[in-house]
Amino acid sequence: MIGILGALLVAFWWHVSLSPFFALALLEMAVMVTFYSGVALGLSSFLPPVLAGCGAFLLAILPGLVSGATRDPRLLHRLPALIGYYFAPAEMPVNLLGASFAKAELHPDTWLYLRVLAENFLYALVIVIVASAIFRRREIRVR
Repeated sequence: MIGILGALLVAFWWHVSLSPFFALALLEMAVMVTFYSGVALGLSSFLPPVLAGCGAFLLAILPGLVSGATRDPRLLHRLPALIGYYFAPAEMPVNLLGASFAKAELHPDTWLYLRVLAENFLYALVIVIVASAIFRRREIRVR
């Protein structure tokens, strides 16, 4: 949060014009940080912290790893890739933070970006509900 505020101060100091995507990019970052932090915290309740962090990182890069295999004509290759692709949150079609500092787009697909953000928010909500159901009776102790 402090880094974002510092970047905003520098941007205003240098009179950098920001597009409306900047607020959407901040919201996307908040949703994704909440999601991956929750996944890492949930995994750390039964895994060592290093493995939990690696699991959350693997979940973050999973769509990029399997996107090529999702178009494979063989079903045995395509099916595990599709499961892995849909297990992870959706990737934003553009980098909103980078697009907020670039020249303005003529016809931005804002509704697509909002739908992807809403889908990722629902992913985070489902993870919270499932984790609450699984761990409601589990006692977590500080090691």
